[in-house]
Order: sequence, then structure tokens, then C-alpha cells
Amino acid sequence: MRRRETGEYAPPDLLRQTAAALGVPMPVLYDQLGTIDGIHRALEGMTADEEGFVAVFKDGRRFKFKSVAYLELHKLVFGLTFRAAIDAVQTGKVEDVRRIVPEELRAEFDGWVAEVEGRVAEVKATVSAALAEAEAAGVKGDRKAFALWAAVTYPALRFYLFAALDGKPLEPIIFRTEFKDRDGADGSPLR
Repeated sequence: MRRRETGEYAPPDLLRQTAAALGVPMPVLYDQLGTIDGIHRALEGMTADEEGFVAVFKDGRRFKFKSVAYLELHKLVFGLTFRAAIDAVQTGKVEDVRRIVPEELRAEFDGWVAEVEGRVAEVKATVSAALAEAEAAGVKGDRKAFALWAAVTYPALRFYLFAALDGKPLEPIIFRTEFKDRDGADGSPLR
């Protein structure tokens, strides 16, 4: 609470009196956090019922800190999982999903999207380079020779290489295989 006339923060005693007069709970005041480590310790001790707090620094800057438990609860409530990021990239709806993701979870969602998009681009570039190598080796036109070459040279990419050789899109295979072992890809929230 601030004084309208001066912008100064009201002293804790005035906050207590006002809260009591209005019949509302008094917010917790953390007067002695002192350091970034103190802030982290305070956040770690909070439950999902405690959103976090606003820290006011000596120079007047204010920063909002959210507790880990509260953020995890938000992920559950909003269904925000790594799988949701995969689906958003796969369906081209990243911006639509980003608009509804709460601000405090947006950076994590954006990180997942970047990870998915990066992996898709990496696989496609690797497959493209491998196909060029197959062309240079003279095996691209002969399916049997290509199969033997792929099994020896790029065994982990065989499915991708044959799909590309047959002119099929790689994305459905990438989304189906690259993230299958990733925590949360089964739809359960990440922890």
C-alpha cells in the first residue's frame, strides 16, 4: 500500500490497522530477505496456495517472484506440458497457445517450443545432408544399395531417409519418434 500523495510505502503498522479495519488478511511482510539466496529460500518454503511476493529493492525497483509450487499448480490447471508444446508446433498453433498461457509460464512454454522446433530443424538438416551424401555415393537411385548404405552409414536415420527418398513429409515421423521418451510427452505434466 502506498500513500497517494507521496508514493511512499505505508509503514507495516498502518497496513496492519487497515487490514484489521477492513476485515481482510494481512499480507506477509518479508523484511529480512536481504540477498538473492534469501529470496530463493523464502520461495522454496512456500506452498501452492502462496503465489509469491513482490520484492522492493533499495533503488525502488520492484520484482515479482513466484513460488515453484504455485507455478507447478498452474501447469496442472492449464494443462501446460511438453506435449502441449509439441502439439502446438505440429499443428502450427504456437501463437494461439502462447496467447492463453499465463505470463509466468510463457518462458517455459517458449523454451519447449524452441526445443521442438530446433530438433525438427536439426533432423531435417541431417536427413538432407545424408541424402546428398547418398547421391554422391551413387546409391540414391538403387533402393537395395540405398538400404544397405543407410543401415551402415545412418542406422538411426533409416526411417527418415526412406520417407524422404519416397517424397513423404518428415514432420509426422519426427513428432512421433523424436519426443516419445521425453518426460511429459505422454500428456502428464512435467515436474
